[in-house]
This record gives sequence, C-alpha cells and structure tokens, in this order.
Amino acid sequence: MTREELRKMYDKVFEDHTLEKILGAEPAFSGYMLRQEKGGRINSVMILFTPEGIVIAGDHAPTRTGMVSNIGYGIEWFAQEQGGEYLMEKFGQDRVFRPDMAIAWLDEYVKEAAPKDVPDAYEIIETRKTLSTGDMAEWEFIGWISDNLPSDAFSGLNIYGYDLNATTKLEAINARFTALYKF
Repeated sequence: MTREELRKMYDKVFEDHTLEKILGAEPAFSGYMLRQEKGGRINSVMILFTPEGIVIAGDHAPTRTGMVSNIGYGIEWFAQEQGGEYLMEKFGQDRVFRPDMAIAWLDEYVKEAAPKDVPDAYEIIETRKTLSTGDMAEWEFIGWISDNLPSDAFSGLNIYGYDLNATTKLEAINARFTALYKF
C-alpha cells in the first residue's frame, strides 16, 4: 500500500473513536484512551503523558510493543498535528530498509546514470519486481548494487526510512488526538 492509501485506511479506522480522559489527578500525569466504545479496550490506543515523555500502547499502537517518546515531549506538543517522520524521530524509532525507497532510488539512478552504467532493462525490471514483492532483503539489494553498478553508485544511496505502517498509524493517531483534545 502507498502512504496515502495507508493514511486513508487509518483515518477510517480512527474516525469513530472518541477521546476519554482516564488519568489526571496529578498535573504532571494524564492519560487518554482513543477508542470506539466508552469503556472498551478493543481497537483502542492508550496515550499517557508523564514528566518523562509520552507512552502510546494498546491494540492500535503504531508498533506491536507500543512506543515511548524521547524525554521532554508532552501533551502540549502532541496536541498539535505533527508529520509522521517527525513523530517517529521524537519517539526514537530506528530507520529500516524500505523496499519502496530502494525502488525510488533505483529509478532515479537509472534516469541519471550514464547508459554504460545501467544494467539491461530486464535486470532492472526483475529487481524492481523482487523489491516490490518484499522478496529482496537489504543485504541482497546491496549485493545486487555491488554486482551490477559501479562503486560510485553507493554515494547518494537512500534506502532507509521509518517503517511506513507505523509512521502512518502514529500520524493518524496524532491527528485524531489533535482533533478531539481540548486544552
């Protein structure tokens, strides 16, 4: 799925969710549940704000184990709509090999490189197909570059980014929280 398709899907997932305050006796601590049914836990997201940062957990947490922000981020910051890449950075997520970015890099390389430095069309098409189906790991793509392209092809190699699904889900959670939260 593309980023736009994922975002549309996650916006649809969260469109019926309401925001319910679940914690807040101490000013430095507050917690909210983004959920479809009052009191329900299925398909929910718990967002806790602490002096140490933000914790996001629940069925619809962006990652399987949830996320914790870097120190210093709180409700005032999260209550403003942020971009997915920026959110992932502030939640300390690692960049990973992204086949979609590898395809984009390969397409750009083919467009910009001298004809003598570009493998035949069949090789490019097969490599793109293997990347697009998720059947080529990072090390295999690096090996393919080493075997098929000149060594200077590695300069400008841009094949790493944040996990597309987690990035888009976190962005959609932030957008829904922002739409529902009242200062």
